[in-house]
Amino acid sequence: MKAKDLDKKFDEGKDISKYFDLSKMRHPKKEQQQNYLGPETLRARQNDF
Repeated sequence: MKAKDLDKKFDEGKDISKYFDLSKMRHPKKEQQQNYLGPETLRARQNDF
């Protein structure tokens, strides 16, 4: 399907989710996030309570 046709269906309010393979969906921002829990972070968290 061409992008123009997909846009038209979307603008008409039709369900276009069937045109996408959601099983391969990713969240790039979440993949980039890293939580560092080093000693400094743990001490800071303990002081918050």
